[in-house]
Amino acid sequence: MKKIISILFGLALVFTARAHDTKVASFTIYTKPQFVEVYADLPWTLRNALLEFEPLLEEQKDQEFWDKTLKSYFEANLKIWTQEGEPLDLLYFEKLDNEGHDHAAQYLITYDNAYGAAIGKVKNTILFAQSEHQVNNHFFKENSRSISFKTTRRKPEVFIDKEGSNENDWLWALFFIGIVSSHILLSYLEGKGIIKHPLKFLFKRN
Repeated sequence: MKKIISILFGLALVFTARAHDTKVASFTIYTKPQFVEVYADLPWTLRNALLEFEPLLEEQKDQEFWDKTLKSYFEANLKIWTQEGEPLDLLYFEKLDNEGHDHAAQYLITYDNAYGAAIGKVKNTILFAQSEHQVNNHFFKENSRSISFKTTRRKPEVFIDKEGSNENDWLWALFFIGIVSSHILLSYLEGKGIIKHPLKFLFKRN
């Protein structure tokens, strides 16, 4: 199961078009019957963010202190609410194997959702203090709905509709874009006398 999750997490990292861009982070959010799991792919600048968040870390070599600080940082900057406005508690986090990529760190962050409530809002300000151009990309999956969104300094939180979006919405959108694009191209070719527009009847005005 963990291998499958790791593969899905890896696929979700397509959000980060520039893998080594320190101003881009990726988050994949999955809902489980009693938990919400967040897979976070963060650049090395996370260390700078932690030192700014807790200056005492500069002289600390105790790993437990670093872990407590990191948990507090996640709690302060990655918040999830239910549709009813109830905040979810962060239970724990786990550092994942980054497969030798020293420029990044990957974490599994787990939130308590004992009643399996639908998610209504996500606020993610991780690394915002490091750059005003920071972009946090997200892929959210809950039952039949899947949503892609990003948070920035201008828009640090996103409200998720009760119905949400799903793959069908995207398919219809792509279908519509394809029809319109085809109409434009075929109209151009017909104007050049190259072909006769086969879809013209769809756009004919009465």
